[in-house]
Amino acid sequence: YKKCVVLPQSRGVDVEISDKTFRSVITEYGSYTYTFASSADAEVTNPEAAPLTIMVTEEEPLEIPVGYDVRYIEPGYHETGSLEFEEESMIYVMKAGLHEISSIRVPDDSTLFLERGAYLKCTDRQLESGGYDTNTAIHMEDGENTKVLGRGLLDMGECLGGDGKYRHVFNAKRVTAPLVRGLTIINANT
Repeated sequence: YKKCVVLPQSRGVDVEISDKTFRSVITEYGSYTYTFASSADAEVTNPEAAPLTIMVTEEEPLEIPVGYDVRYIEPGYHETGSLEFEEESMIYVMKAGLHEISSIRVPDDSTLFLERGAYLKCTDRQLESGGYDTNTAIHMEDGENTKVLGRGLLDMGECLGGDGKYRHVFNAKRVTAPLVRGLTIINANT
């Protein structure tokens, strides 16, 4: 590419291009999309060239309240139902790395914390009956003080979407004051 424009242009991010290397300095938190063109004098970047979006966010430290326990979840393939947590007053920490999941249940008075670099890839799994497990990726039910925090990424791109064809990310049913903050969610339509 011969030209790169960073959106929003109002942020004033300049890009230096040298062969196949692009350099820029970002000084503020936010979302920045790098768009590309094959000609240096192009007025508009090429919509067919895949843009690159970078999200710069402030680090959110893991805080463990007095009386809570912590359970660390290592990356890998998580069997259907293995992340349907039940222990309350718990901090469930998804460690950095690829986690292949179908759904996660966050119990009453507990927190699901995604470390920076935790990549949760949600898929609908085929059941023995021939149908698919199309649960919501992260769900909370019948409780209070349930939280989903951190700086991880949740990718819904391989979900079929269930009967309604929606890729449901969160469901908080009969939950008082649920909190979801800091995650990046991609390929979801709800």
